[in-house]
Amino acid sequence: MQSSQYPFIEIKFGGEIMKKMFFKKETVKSKNFLTMLVLVILFFAIGITAIQSKYAVAIDPQKISESMKNQKKSDGEYYSAYYELNETEFRTMVENANFKETIIKKEELGYKIICQNNGKKYIFNVITENKLAEIHQFLQENNDKVKISFEKPPSMKGLWGLLGIMLIVFIFVLSFNMINNTIRSRRGGAGSTQFNETKKFTQARIEIFKPGDIKTTFNDVAGCDESKLELQEVIDFLKNPNKYRKLGGKIPKGVLLVGFPGCGKTLLAKATAGEAGVPFLTLSGSSFVEMFVGVGAARIRDLFEQAKKNTPCIAFIDEIDCLGKKRTAGPNSHDEKDQTLTEFLTLMDGFQDNSGLIVIGATNRPDSLDPAFKRPGRFDRTIVVDKPDIKGRIGILKVHTKNILIAPDEKETIIKTIAERTPGFSGADLAAVANEAAMLAARYNKEKVSLEEFNSAMMRVLTGIEQKSKLLGPKEKNIVAHHEAGHAVIQFFIEKKDVHKISIIRTERALGYTFGLATEDKYLHTKQDLKNTIKGLLGGRAAEEMLLKEISSGAQNDLERTTELAMQYTKKFGMDDKVGLRSFGVSQENYLGDDWSIDKGYSEKTAQQIDESVNSLLNDCYKETKEAIMEHKVKIKIIVQRLLEKEVLEKEEIEQILKSNS
Repeated sequence: MQSSQYPFIEIKFGGEIMKKMFFKKETVKSKNFLTMLVLVILFFAIGITAIQSKYAVAIDPQKISESMKNQKKSDGEYYSAYYELNETEFRTMVENANFKETIIKKEELGYKIICQNNGKKYIFNVITENKLAEIHQFLQENNDKVKISFEKPPSMKGLWGLLGIMLIVFIFVLSFNMINNTIRSRRGGAGSTQFNETKKFTQARIEIFKPGDIKTTFNDVAGCDESKLELQEVIDFLKNPNKYRKLGGKIPKGVLLVGFPGCGKTLLAKATAGEAGVPFLTLSGSSFVEMFVGVGAARIRDLFEQAKKNTPCIAFIDEIDCLGKKRTAGPNSHDEKDQTLTEFLTLMDGFQDNSGLIVIGATNRPDSLDPAFKRPGRFDRTIVVDKPDIKGRIGILKVHTKNILIAPDEKETIIKTIAERTPGFSGADLAAVANEAAMLAARYNKEKVSLEEFNSAMMRVLTGIEQKSKLLGPKEKNIVAHHEAGHAVIQFFIEKKDVHKISIIRTERALGYTFGLATEDKYLHTKQDLKNTIKGLLGGRAAEEMLLKEISSGAQNDLERTTELAMQYTKKFGMDDKVGLRSFGVSQENYLGDDWSIDKGYSEKTAQQIDESVNSLLNDCYKETKEAIMEHKVKIKIIVQRLLEKEVLEKEEIEQILKSNS
């Protein structure tokens, strides 16, 4: 049976229209395997549905007859005016030419042949396609007596099902195109592919500053004159490379900045780029660390490719220890980090020419860097950016108070005073002090910032915010007052420090504090200096025991620090007579304040001797401290009385009490 015989059940797809509608050039170019697979499955399903509709399998006639009867009841008035004929009656009336025209109509279950004679309408139900073919053959044999026509009524279930499938496909393709267009628009180009998506993932996350974008110069950097001098050569090479090449000199390919946090390593690198007037590429060492194998090495290659496009330039990698950690032997010796480091080492000093590119790295942990990382030809110049001395602190404060409103006749005095009171402060700490002082002045609606705000800001950075709302009880306040008075007396008479302030107001980090400073910056400590420092830390506990006949937990931090000092005295500096001139352990060079050692390197007997020497040192210092407390107990009582009245004592009042003859 040819499909052309039944035009009412033919389904034409319109292939060209569907192709243009769903398979746009951009979609095909995207080569999205998942999308293509879904589309193929959907069109295959539509085709199967169409074939099933066209070539329906014969069903049980009895079931179809019952279904047609039910359908007949539901059709209502549509077939109510028709006379139903059986096959014999239908054939007889056709042969007798009673019908001028017969209309063959496709229904959901079977077919209906509709005829008309003298105003009366007749209907003949055909259940199967085989029977329809037989009747159709009979009508063709009598085509001189009756005209045959076909009617295809709308098949609502099939039509709506097909439209539903096509709608789902249309929405899917439209969503895919919108996502694809968004990706292409963000990348700034058309025709982006999955390869470009992968390439973007392996690109280094570089922030590029063009010449002129960086306004920072060496005038904005203070407190590290030696570091600036070292970097002047780098700047001069970038400005006048022929000057060095003519003499056969080679500028360092890499400069490593090491030092404590907040000392200005990043600021120095930025100022170097600003002074040189060249592009500045900046990124973090952690951006090379990924869980996917090969991504870190790919980003290293991308960094150097980007740098070569902008030469001469400076590439700054902050926290470079994330990238350059030491390689180790063992089961993890070929992990992703090692591959990334190897690629970096190769590109830094390999066969490729990187002239015009200078890599500056910054780290607090030079001890963790791979030896090949710091060898000549790579990072062959290491610049230590240390905490500033008093001259450096004055310079830093001048930079950070440039825009702060201070009385002109007081500015120099304030800067010098704060610089003297902040030994050990980094540049970031001093910047925080200057900013905090301005905020305090604004809080109290002052027109200018005075020394009082700077002092308060300094103590806030050191000890945290004062918690005046959390008051101590009378007993605790008395204990804290004796504790701090004991510190002040020992610091003044034994450590020879200037005591600038005593407070029993609770802060975030302590219940009270004594702020004493040495008269000058010290870089060496004698044996007696370390003993005096231990005595100063034990002054609070000694005052509690000798004057209150009771000790408290307030000396916890003091005891931790004295123990650490005593261990260094014995194990590191070789100052103990019994242990001898030995330094135990291998110190790790770092600038994070945790100067720890590995490889104990001594026997259990020596360990016992060290413990005994540490205990002996602490006990001797504590004994001498208690004697000093009893010697100056009258002064301590006066300080305690004043503290209970005022809570805070300043330098002038403290010195008046301590220098009196009472």
